[in-house]
Amino acid sequence: DLKATGELFQRMGRLQEFDLLAAAIDEYDIQVGHFVEECEAYVPEILACERHLATAAIDHAYARCTRDASAALVSGRIDEADAVYADLEAKIEALDDDPNLVVLRKEVERRGLDHFVADRRGTITEIRRELEAASAAEREGDLEAAARVYAQLVRKHWQIRFENVFTLPLDVTSVPTGATVRVNGKPAGTTPCRVRYPWGSQTTLAVGATGYETDTSVLQTLEGVPTTTVTVHLGPSVRWSVEVGPTVEARPLDVNGDVLALDRSGRIALYDGEDGAVVWARHYRNLEGIRARPVMADGYLVVAYVDGQVLLLDPRDGTQRGELKTGRTSGDLASIDGLTAILSSTGDLVTLRGTKLHKTIPLDVTPTAGVVGAHGSFWVGTARGQLIRIDPVSLQPNTMQLEGTEANVVGLSVTRSGLLVTTGDGRLFALDAAGQKRWYKAGLGDLVGSAAQCGDRIAVCDRRGRMLLFDAATGDPRGAAEIGSEPRGGLLADDDVFVALLRNGRLWIYDADAGVVRVDVPLGGRARFLPSILKSGRLAVTASGYRLALMDVPRKPR
Repeated sequence: DLKATGELFQRMGRLQEFDLLAAAIDEYDIQVGHFVEECEAYVPEILACERHLATAAIDHAYARCTRDASAALVSGRIDEADAVYADLEAKIEALDDDPNLVVLRKEVERRGLDHFVADRRGTITEIRRELEAASAAEREGDLEAAARVYAQLVRKHWQIRFENVFTLPLDVTSVPTGATVRVNGKPAGTTPCRVRYPWGSQTTLAVGATGYETDTSVLQTLEGVPTTTVTVHLGPSVRWSVEVGPTVEARPLDVNGDVLALDRSGRIALYDGEDGAVVWARHYRNLEGIRARPVMADGYLVVAYVDGQVLLLDPRDGTQRGELKTGRTSGDLASIDGLTAILSSTGDLVTLRGTKLHKTIPLDVTPTAGVVGAHGSFWVGTARGQLIRIDPVSLQPNTMQLEGTEANVVGLSVTRSGLLVTTGDGRLFALDAAGQKRWYKAGLGDLVGSAAQCGDRIAVCDRRGRMLLFDAATGDPRGAAEIGSEPRGGLLADDDVFVALLRNGRLWIYDADAGVVRVDVPLGGRARFLPSILKSGRLAVTASGYRLALMDVPRKPR
């Protein structure tokens, strides 16, 4: 610009201004020359400073990698660690873009920083890839494949706390369904559901429902492949349990809300229905003891020993109020309007009124089921496919032949409107209150024990553990259910559920209306007595070795 102005002055003849401007230009050129010379003298120092700064930046970034990024990676903060490693990688790559800094590349390579950062970022890339593979398997519903990937990842990178990286999926189901699930004390849904739990730390899984004992377990982590599915079998709420020993064979009896237990040594004990405390206990020594379930009749507790000794006890304290002698007993006792019936092994039916023998009724057949008292009569099943009805007033037996069979009666149970009879040739009879046939089914297999009725359904079981359901009014088939084992003594019914104690020690409770199993849990009971549903709607059953347990029968959710 100055030179252009000088040329303009020269053309205009303004020579004095031109000379002054030319002198100024010369002076400027001189000053610029001096400045350039001075700057060129500093260039080596400036470039050296730039290299020092770049080296310091790399050293600082590397220090952050070894300190901050390593700590973040071990703690499972993958993204945070990767950002620090990426910063060092970017600073190393920047050396290739500046000719002045290329000389630092060899120093970086000598120190192995490029391999260091590539290894760390490669590890993180691999972890992310495997996490995505596990997540994809989980989205497809293959929890086992996802668990294998998670376990492999943990084993390979054992130093990383993966509990801060991912949580494990766990499908929780239960019997019954609809139970509440808690993970480490926090609500996590109702069964069936999928919950998540951290890897590498103790995790407590609690599953519970109203009327059931809560099941609590600790999930195993860092050992093998993570657990992906859990099925919890909830047991009914146990009111109490007491040790009764191996010789209790008679079914427990409800005595005004308390529970009576008797054994083969002659011991009789009454347990408080609320807490299981011993109300009273008596030991009447007898060589063969008691196998038959006693009854309450005319204010007395009537207990029959195997050898025919009969005691009448005060139910309040167990004091003996009378003693009788009959023939050897067979089966449980029954009572109607204060009259007690005892079935003898010889086929006689002995009746008691109060503390006195009343009458002995010869049946002239071999009894195989009963005696039971229902619908104003005593009933006995025989080995010839017969049902004998005894009127408690006239005490006259009336023998009825069951249609189409002469097989032994294996089960005799009472319903609100009649009786259910099962026979050894696989027949089920539904009778009315007078003992007349309403319907029967044949060819049902090797039936075991008694049938039972819940609502509008009647059920019976075979020895393979298969339960068959029929319409109570018509006998039409209403489905089947696999129990998996033979029920001891057959089925019981209470309100809206069928109850069975199985040979393999499981307690099985089935809601026929909903078609769902409400209880399927091993009790571990070894005592030989059959389960009993008491008047309170509670279940007395053998559990945990030789214990008598009183538990609530779970009800259908209202």
